[in-house]
Amino acid sequence: MAQEFLENIYKQSLLISDFEDSVHFLREGNKFDAQKLYNSAISSVESIIKELSGNDRELAEALLTSARTISENWEDSSYASALITSSLIPLMYKYMSYFTDIDVTENEFRIKSSDSGFLTITDLQNQVTYHDTHNPLNEASEVAESFYAPTNREVHLFGCDMGYLPYMLHKKSDGAIKIVIYESDSRIVNYAREFGILDWIPESDIEFVLIQDLTLLLKEYLDFINSHDQEIDNGEVSTYISPWKAIQYHNVGIDALQKQVEIDVFNKSIHRRCVINMMRNYSKQRISFDKIRSRLSSDECIIVAAGPSLDDSMSFIKDSSGSRTVIAVNTVIKRLYSEKAVPDVVVAADARPQLIEHIYGYEEFTDKIPLIADETTCWKYIDAYQGDICLVPTPNGKGLPLSNPDNLDVWQIYGTVVTLAIEVGIRLGAKKFYLAGLDLAYPGGVSYAHGVAHERVENKQGNCSVESVDGTMVETSQVFDLFRRTIEEQISVHPDLEFINLSKHGALIHGTSSL
Repeated sequence: MAQEFLENIYKQSLLISDFEDSVHFLREGNKFDAQKLYNSAISSVESIIKELSGNDRELAEALLTSARTISENWEDSSYASALITSSLIPLMYKYMSYFTDIDVTENEFRIKSSDSGFLTITDLQNQVTYHDTHNPLNEASEVAESFYAPTNREVHLFGCDMGYLPYMLHKKSDGAIKIVIYESDSRIVNYAREFGILDWIPESDIEFVLIQDLTLLLKEYLDFINSHDQEIDNGEVSTYISPWKAIQYHNVGIDALQKQVEIDVFNKSIHRRCVINMMRNYSKQRISFDKIRSRLSSDECIIVAAGPSLDDSMSFIKDSSGSRTVIAVNTVIKRLYSEKAVPDVVVAADARPQLIEHIYGYEEFTDKIPLIADETTCWKYIDAYQGDICLVPTPNGKGLPLSNPDNLDVWQIYGTVVTLAIEVGIRLGAKKFYLAGLDLAYPGGVSYAHGVAHERVENKQGNCSVESVDGTMVETSQVFDLFRRTIEEQISVHPDLEFINLSKHGALIHGTSSL
């Protein structure tokens, strides 16, 4: 447990959190829990008022007046919550100022009182403070709310704080989860026990992975994530990387942790967006893939992407109309419209809102063209599309609410919308695939074809180079290179199919041939 004098301070500081939680309940309309929590906390304030009567009569009277006003207006939830927030809680912070004079430096760590009385810790070597200096417990509550899910069995935290985040996770889960903390410095764990609230969590509910070597500790954490991706996707496990830990790793030249932070932030954002998209998309009238398949059948198909070599393939695409199935990705609608080339199918698989720009102004062109879209595709794009819509479940919706309501087989597509286009062609029965505009590089320094949704940039520079179709090296981006490898993997599991890359100078895609 924390030192006894700190325990007493922390119990008083907890009253602030109790009042804030009562406000939260009031705003939710949960008056029963709000009243119960408020009454419990205000009874402790009565003792504080008696204590203050001898040395700060003004504060004592202010607290008493605030409490009475709140009680008189309790039935008006909005007003009562405003009074707690604007009057009572600030007065409690004023009271806690009597206990916020702790400021101790030990080695490279500075331990200091926050405005709420809870202690914070600053790593002087890396110039980073672990907690909010106003109220670290409230900060921990908000952070926990951002990633904890009621379905969690375990939460894995990379970096130990003073125990605030683990405690709030323990509290929010009602003690139902196991908390695993990865830490390289055992001193931080000791500080959390001696000066923080880590010991407020039963030992049986918490586990530590203590490895002094930063590289090995990170490997242990990333290995866990990679080997438990299904549990993470399903919401059984949540993970969180403490910001100060990412700074510590960056300062010693290890940036892999920050990359994982960026992945986590992206996944959190995209998952929320995907659920919103699915909610709207599945409310629209749609058709089955079988209905599209009954209309379209051809042994050959053309996948139309937006790379610069599309300019050289337009004649081939237009000449193929009626004899080959033309499957266009969403980024080329504008170009096909300008060429009066109508594809047989359009595919889309991007959850981001900027997808609407790919169709804006060209909605009528899609009237007779069916759209096959990942169920998580931007709902505004789906809403604007005027042709028949077929939604397919993919790994992008895996584990998310509302996914795959028709209980269909999940289409195994990844990374780039081109993999969806290829999968559509396979399911339509095509044996021969022509890949148009699939450069996945910057041949001649050009980014995209003329007239597509993406901006065409000349003298474009990449951040890596790959082998080109023509045998030279061509500049590309790491994202394009990832897409290339994803497409190669998809092609490799279909050795009975023929793939012809129409690009002359783009990235070499293994498993394809050239005309």
